[in-house]
Amino acid sequence: MILSPDDTNLPARETPRVVWLALAFIAAVSLALRLVQIHESLWLDELHTAWTVADDWSHVVSRARQGNTSPLYFCLPWLATKCAGLSESALRLPSVVMGVALVLLVFGLVRRWTHCPLAALTAAALAAIDPWCLFYAQEARAYASVQAVGLANVWLFSDLLATPTRSRAARFVGTAALLFYLHYTSALLCAAEAAAVVVWCCVPPWRPA
Repeated sequence: MILSPDDTNLPARETPRVVWLALAFIAAVSLALRLVQIHESLWLDELHTAWTVADDWSHVVSRARQGNTSPLYFCLPWLATKCAGLSESALRLPSVVMGVALVLLVFGLVRRWTHCPLAALTAAALAAIDPWCLFYAQEARAYASVQAVGLANVWLFSDLLATPTRSRAARFVGTAALLFYLHYTSALLCAAEAAAVVVWCCVPPWRPA
């Protein structure tokens, strides 16, 4: 099916209650799978996270830099450990939350792109059980946050291509900056989006969504 850019912004049909119930079930399963290893011992990279957030915030920036990482991600485990104590579960809690958020974002984005609840539920279910998504959501590292914010950035990018506005551009730039400071290598996604803009400008007006 060929859609024009404006077609991607058509209002979706009202979502049946059974779809929301199915999504709630998928989210619950996703959460349960991500909580399985939350109490296990930390490994080397996670120990760096624990050391980075173990003391006052004044130590976080310098310790993050010693690990060649941006300090932004460490705000999340630092807050979690200050609220719940320094433990394996508190350190991993932000990744668990971001892992479940990723599943919900997958549903929302696929629902928006396809207007098909079944396709959106299928994509969300696959994200819920994907081995890499599970792995990152069970670790006290930045990658689950990068996945969730990265997908939100792609969502905003697609909306910006469809209907360019200043507010959408501001939100896209904001998430791109957030993504970069979560993990510097995520600049690769911004490079891919820049390449997509070049391709987008070169194809005819009947661009496929």
